[in-house]
Amino acid sequence: MFESPKKRIEAALKRFAAETREETPEFAKFANLVMEFVRRPGGRLRPALCLVSGQAFGCGDGEALERLAVGLELLHAMALVHDDLIDRAEIRRDGPALHRVLTSKVKNEGSGRDLALLAGDWLLLRALSTIIEAGFDSETRKRIERLVLSKAEDAVRGAVREIELTGVSPELYSRADVIDMYRLKTAEYSFVCPLVAGALAGQASSKAVSVLTRIGVKLGTAYQMRDDLDELRSSQNEDVALRRPTILLWHAWHSMSTENRSCVKDYMAMPKPDPEACERVVDILSSSSAPEAVRREIKELCVSAMELFETTDLPENLRLAVAGIIERLTASQNLGV
Repeated sequence: MFESPKKRIEAALKRFAAETREETPEFAKFANLVMEFVRRPGGRLRPALCLVSGQAFGCGDGEALERLAVGLELLHAMALVHDDLIDRAEIRRDGPALHRVLTSKVKNEGSGRDLALLAGDWLLLRALSTIIEAGFDSETRKRIERLVLSKAEDAVRGAVREIELTGVSPELYSRADVIDMYRLKTAEYSFVCPLVAGALAGQASSKAVSVLTRIGVKLGTAYQMRDDLDELRSSQNEDVALRRPTILLWHAWHSMSTENRSCVKDYMAMPKPDPEACERVVDILSSSSAPEAVRREIKELCVSAMELFETTDLPENLRLAVAGIIERLTASQNLGV
């Protein structure tokens, strides 16, 4: 689906990484380590969506569009670095998390985490400068800048909300709370932002942008739900281990027995959940009607997203790209990060 755009992004990231060698020798070592992390194989979903959308709407400046897509990938890399610090994750994209890489270089865990925080800050600055200097005309650049900053802030708001609800019994929040959190932390940032950024680069109409925004919210919400299902089947299941609020947990809570509710409440209240209790909650979720309920929600969101293509004259190749995403969301394939 995105093989050609992904190849373009990989080549552009290689060129960007080469630019870090022009840094002062003292900083280049740090920058090269960070860029090695960025260039690890990944889904490249966000920059690919940006390229596909921009090309679909006829963006005439391929180099500027490519730089915009690279900027979005650098922004995402920043988010991954900071997420791994928050979650104390050890692994990212089949390798050690960046804070673990940097810790191995300085032989001090605290300093490694500090350096990872700074690495995320550096990636944010490089992302923004890459987008600002992409080469679009002044008005297009301003519209794209406003979009990216707005969606990046949405992601922060969503992450804050997730932390606030982590460890909270699902009886104390609503389905709407979870869906709005998904919209902010995933849909607006990972789908609306790249789709609309590419459309703005191609001078899409305000109507097209409005419809793309609605499509992106639906796809992004379905994507996060799909991720929840994939996590439930994983061996570690970080969502349960970290006691995150998920749509799976919400659905399960409203269909489980009193005994299982008591088990979940006790687990949420533990100062430090033990592996046995975590496994018990995973079993409760897996054996409940929640996975099937979430699969139905994913299907409904995807059908609704495709129906929106009928409301306006969106490019056919963009519709085909979205159809490819939907095929993977409703199957057993993971789109990757």
